[in-house]
Amino acid sequence: MRQYFTLLILLLFLGTFQSKASHFMGSEMTYTRVNATTINVTLKLYRDCGGVGLCGCNLGPLNTSCTVNVTLYGRSTTCNNTNFGSTSLTIVPGSGIVDVIQLCSQAGTTLCSNCGTKTPGTYSPAAEIYTFQGNVSLSAVPSNCNSLAIGFNECCRTASITTFSNPSSQNFYTELVFDKRFSNTSPTFTNKPLAVVYAGKDVNYNLGGYDPDGDSLSYQFVSSLNAPNSNATYSSPFTAAAPFNYLGFPSPSTTYPLGLYINQTNGDLRFRPLGTFTAPLAVLVKEWRKDSTNIWVNISNTRREMLIMTTIGNTNTLPGILTYDLNTLPTSTQPLLNYTINAGQQLCFVAVASDSTDTTNLKWNAPPDLTTLGANLIPMYTPSTRALNGPKRDSMLFCWIPPVSAFRKAPYFLTLTSTDANCPIPGTFSKGITIKVDSANGIFTPLIPPNQMTVSNNTGNSISLNWTTGSGSNSLVIARANNANFTPPTNGVAYTANSVFGQGTQLLKTAGSYVVYNGTGNTVNITGLTPGTNYFFRVYTFNGAGSSTNYNRGFYTSTSTQTLPVELKEFSVILNEKGEAELKWTTATEINNSHFEIERSFDSETSFNRISIVKGQGNSNLLKTYLFTESFNLIDFAASKIYYRLKQVDYDGKFDYSPIVSINLNSNQEKTLLVNPNPFKDEIKLNGVRELSSLKIYDPNGKEIITKVLSGSVDGTYLIKINTNEKGVFILKLNEETFKLIKE
Repeated sequence: MRQYFTLLILLLFLGTFQSKASHFMGSEMTYTRVNATTINVTLKLYRDCGGVGLCGCNLGPLNTSCTVNVTLYGRSTTCNNTNFGSTSLTIVPGSGIVDVIQLCSQAGTTLCSNCGTKTPGTYSPAAEIYTFQGNVSLSAVPSNCNSLAIGFNECCRTASITTFSNPSSQNFYTELVFDKRFSNTSPTFTNKPLAVVYAGKDVNYNLGGYDPDGDSLSYQFVSSLNAPNSNATYSSPFTAAAPFNYLGFPSPSTTYPLGLYINQTNGDLRFRPLGTFTAPLAVLVKEWRKDSTNIWVNISNTRREMLIMTTIGNTNTLPGILTYDLNTLPTSTQPLLNYTINAGQQLCFVAVASDSTDTTNLKWNAPPDLTTLGANLIPMYTPSTRALNGPKRDSMLFCWIPPVSAFRKAPYFLTLTSTDANCPIPGTFSKGITIKVDSANGIFTPLIPPNQMTVSNNTGNSISLNWTTGSGSNSLVIARANNANFTPPTNGVAYTANSVFGQGTQLLKTAGSYVVYNGTGNTVNITGLTPGTNYFFRVYTFNGAGSSTNYNRGFYTSTSTQTLPVELKEFSVILNEKGEAELKWTTATEINNSHFEIERSFDSETSFNRISIVKGQGNSNLLKTYLFTESFNLIDFAASKIYYRLKQVDYDGKFDYSPIVSINLNSNQEKTLLVNPNPFKDEIKLNGVRELSSLKIYDPNGKEIITKVLSGSVDGTYLIKINTNEKGVFILKLNEETFKLIKE
């Protein structure tokens, strides 16, 4: 009778899960929304096989009635920490009890028995994964409580932890937070948890995060927990931010290989552990989705906690991953981890598990969102004869032609894992690959932004912009007065441009910003500006047209300028009949204009000296003409050319320069060319032209539109009509001299 009673007590104890000395190493929890009031929860627990067993596994086969309890908590302000009851999750026998530690085949097996499915070996450390599942009801949750948490809390953590204070007395707690307003399946992990790593060797590991709904994921390190809202107790000097010893400890983020690094976008972990330790490492994965107002909302938070165990004394060179194009040429970076393609466009690349000494294997996590849409990783060899013919190192071809249905805001992720043959613990290297399907309609967002935007021909009420185009087929230029803040253009919107400021499309979200250019070129002359005003400009590159327009909204180039407070209508110099240099300039507007400084250079267009000062009008909106003459004996100058410019100075000391003009002092030329007006509309007037001079004019595209020999004028004056709709910078060549013209 006593033996029967003892057995009954033992069976009851095992059926309800040994909760008091389980020696937990880590966990992960996910969920799927079943209906408005029910979610299905999956909890995976990592167990230290050197500790007390779970579900009867240390004594015999798996107890299929084994359960664990999870608790539903409120997380919204209206219901924070409210306990809505507990639910039992039942072991899933069909999922198997699997080893976390993967040994080489010749190295034997770990201490784990896998609930009797195999004979345990001797290798330690050892860990295995148990999977529990069940439905959790939300019916008790009030309508104003949207944020909820499913929590699992049991005693105790494994005693092998070296970075916690008295670890076997600390509870293990994990939770999953979600927003019940969204129909959703939380992200899952397709790579086994990180476990044994080599001290002194760089760790490159990817979680293999996959979201079935295509939502965006972000990754960050967090503290281990021993209860809801309660962090585990670390031993000094370890903290949640620096949970174990690594190169660069305790700084979490420094230049690689220093620090403890996680890629917030794809979940790549990277660090170099130092010394022997056993330490938990917890990662929080946030899931993001845009709501009905196009605002990103955090709809779930999933935790994955792993136990990192180091081993020392290994000289193995760890494997890596290299990528190549289809011609087996190396990609621009190694490995290339980010790809962008259009729907319907084929992406293929070769991945090789590299290693300087060992045979290697390459695997991928085969995320369902890629495999169901046709993506595949194919061996570039015959698997059945590889042992005889090689290659020694795995090489795989990834190919995918995404259908139109593959378009989504979030990128696709896959994980490649390279493993060598070093025993007993093979070296591994894993990386996340990002694939962005750019557009459902095949319109590709340009990758290369425009650059080198410059301002020229500042006349006060007009300026010219020039830029280097990006990789898009078109450029869009936006201008704004007195404000540098812009709202980027909206995809799918066609904007009407007008080079007269204020006449083009105004971006509604940024009042006062106008489109001044939309086309395939790289220059625009903007008119209708107010002298003395600060203007700001941005240029975006884009492909497509109309509702199929895709702008590179994240990258642009910009510049700014203050238009000249003095609107200079004309500035010229001639050699008059007295042999004097005769300077003439006309202003249409003057604002706070103190004076003009006349500067001269004999040998270049850069080395100028002041020769005189002419007082300005202060403030005026009337036409004002200024004259200045300089007498000199031509034989005193060795230079064949004299350059002049004006330095216009405000009362507050601010100044700007005019364009440079010049005269030739060659004995066989009495006058230099005078071109008016410039800028021009339909015609220009040339003064001081020698008989039988050769004239050529080129449009902004470099096309020769006028060529003639000038003759028949008594005083060297000619009227030239330029009949073209093109606007911008024209080039005039007269004999050996070249002049720049601006057509409005």
